[in-house]
Amino acid sequence: MSLVWVSPIEGQVRVHGFVQDAHPAALDGVSFSVEHWKAPKAGEVFEQMAAILQTPILDPGPAPVIPEAYATVEGTIADARVHLRGDPEKLGEIVPRRWIEILGGDPLKDPKASGRIELANWIAGHPLMARVMVNRVWQWHFGQGLVRTPNDFGSRGDQPSHPELLDQLAAQFVKSGYSIKQLHRWIMNTDAYRRSSSATAEQMLADPENRLLSHYPRRRLTAEEIRDSILACSGNLDRSYGQEHPFPAPATWTFSQHDPFNAVYATNRRSAMMMVQRQRRHPFLALFDGADPNASTPVRQTSSVPTQALYYLNDPFFHEQAAAIAKTLDANEPGPAKVQSMYQRILQRPATDAQAQALLDLVERYEGASVDAWAAAIRMLMASNEFHFID
Repeated sequence: MSLVWVSPIEGQVRVHGFVQDAHPAALDGVSFSVEHWKAPKAGEVFEQMAAILQTPILDPGPAPVIPEAYATVEGTIADARVHLRGDPEKLGEIVPRRWIEILGGDPLKDPKASGRIELANWIAGHPLMARVMVNRVWQWHFGQGLVRTPNDFGSRGDQPSHPELLDQLAAQFVKSGYSIKQLHRWIMNTDAYRRSSSATAEQMLADPENRLLSHYPRRRLTAEEIRDSILACSGNLDRSYGQEHPFPAPATWTFSQHDPFNAVYATNRRSAMMMVQRQRRHPFLALFDGADPNASTPVRQTSSVPTQALYYLNDPFFHEQAAAIAKTLDANEPGPAKVQSMYQRILQRPATDAQAQALLDLVERYEGASVDAWAAAIRMLMASNEFHFID
């Protein structure tokens, strides 16, 4: 280590001390600071230095915690060389960065730049981009897109069921300045979205796959939607933006290929804010067919397996949310009023007389405290198909 400074006095000056080998961000290297002293008058220098040396060193306390985020930066900008027969040890001629030849092969406008911004602008300006995005959003609402192969709009992909509608939504999407919120409004205000999921025998016979959207295609909520709905019903959904996760300090990392990092951090924030790692999916998302972070998942599977039912019987998180709802019920209200309150909160509708009576019978037969009995009834409602499916 070297220290360069300007001495306020002439002659030889000796500087000594200790530098702590600890970076405030827990990274490799040494961090220290050198303060600037205003040049004093002659004769005052030694008095000031003596006073500093006689002052006891105060404990600076723990190093400040600096939030960290993983990001990418531009590396060395250079053109790549051809790997002869795919061998990186046998390099051929340099290939200047440009667009793919079949798409025009235009060279970069700024050869000193990486070309990433130009590539992003080219993709965003291509007509296909708007169609792909519109199709994705339509798929999120209806369970399947107007094109059922959202990752493939080429000759091997599926043909759109409503090409004119796809073009119209794409044109409106571009004209709106690529507003996702406005796109949601357009789709959710269509007659197709507001139809019932009930289908007549004639409709099922004429269009068994419902490609013509004669009725709403009943679909199950995604894993993220199920979790957020449970938290919303309990009143515990944290709508704030996610912050850094409580990762262990980098200085303690000893992870390897055979002992990779994995953790599950409890949070009541929206599922979009949860930590997702490639080595091991979050248990809840994996159980309810969440996307595989190791691969592109254009269309999710929808499975019904016994472990999903066991989750609602045994999971502490689910039981906590049901108990939170039960504690909000007015103890002075009669049973039928409590049932109607639960139905409105969880299923957004009133209970029928038969449903209300069945729930009251369950609460009366339940062994345990009254609040536990109501919590059990709430768990039954939140585990029902009606809670999980959009009709």
